[in-house]
Amino acid sequence: AREWRESLAANTEAMRPTSLVYALVAFVGLAPFVFSRHGYDVANLPQSIYVQLGAAGLVLAWLLDGCRQNGFTLRLPRLLWPVLGFLVWSLASLAWARSPAEGGWAWLHWCACASVLLLTVALVNDNRYAYLLLTALFVSGAGVAVIGLAQHYFGFAWIPQAVPPAATVAPKNNAAPYVVAAQPHGV
Repeated sequence: AREWRESLAANTEAMRPTSLVYALVAFVGLAPFVFSRHGYDVANLPQSIYVQLGAAGLVLAWLLDGCRQNGFTLRLPRLLWPVLGFLVWSLASLAWARSPAEGGWAWLHWCACASVLLLTVALVNDNRYAYLLLTALFVSGAGVAVIGLAQHYFGFAWIPQAVPPAATVAPKNNAAPYVVAAQPHGV
């Protein structure tokens, strides 16, 4: 029975991060494609809600998995101190902000993004997982580029936009920085 438990523990430990890694890959890959066809903020609000709820869900799943396994795996990134400094400074800046409530919502969004960074560093500990994550970024960037080109050349208007081509974000050409950042991952 002891050998069986040790074997089960070794197999569970070896397979442990895969479901969370796949959830992280899906979360990152689908983020640019979240939009709403109704309301005044058709892209930013749905994407912000997606990021915040998705980050909270991933962190909760990671915590529950760690409690179930009686241990957490958290590797701190080299960017921890700059990101932490940014979060602390942005929280402190709410003290003199004209509208601290609005700034607080933005701060929560940045905290969600920082938690996704920490989870990415903690979960992506193998080249296979890194390849999956980079592939998801590349495919989503290519998808955003295809949507933007279809809007520009073929008048594709199913996704709401302020001025075409806006791809999956409402303002014109705001998708370009994401596409430029995501495309080198395919090389």
